[in-house]
Amino acid sequence: MPTTLQQKYSATPGADPTTSDLTVPAQLAINVADGQLYTRDAADNIRKLGGATNIAGDTTFEGDVTVNGDIIFQNSAVIRPGVVNSTATTYNLTLTDENKIILISNSSAITVNVPLEATTPLPIGFITHIHQAGTGKITLDPEGAAVVNASRSLSTRAQYAALSLFKVAEDAWVVVGDQE
Repeated sequence: MPTTLQQKYSATPGADPTTSDLTVPAQLAINVADGQLYTRDAADNIRKLGGATNIAGDTTFEGDVTVNGDIIFQNSAVIRPGVVNSTATTYNLTLTDENKIILISNSSAITVNVPLEATTPLPIGFITHIHQAGTGKITLDPEGAAVVNASRSLSTRAQYAALSLFKVAEDAWVVVGDQE
């Protein structure tokens, strides 16, 4: 059974924790003034993890951050979604739409195809935001056995309405927003 990870912090510049500050292995301490991260290892040593220290493999905390090739922070841009503009009447979701705002502007009805896992594998936790910029209503269309659960409908209510679409399991989605 895993042990709960405990955290402590200091706002005092240059204040490194000691073994009396970090009382158990794997406890974390963050010096928010210096931007340093520390832990206590199983041999009771305090290890600095932050700054320009290479931790393991391709994990570094210097400039942009990549953690084992999975997470990338580029000057805090990870918290700002990109914007995709479209005038199409049919839009197929792809991996490149993850964490994006899709602005669709058309006066005709618009169909956004929500893919089946077997056709277009998207990760669980995938999220995208779909915005009706024009007068044409947007309707989500789940492919095959894919299911999109909604409190109301799978369509936007009016111009400037937005829907947020979340993948919660294989072929299972949830949509929230300004629905018809």
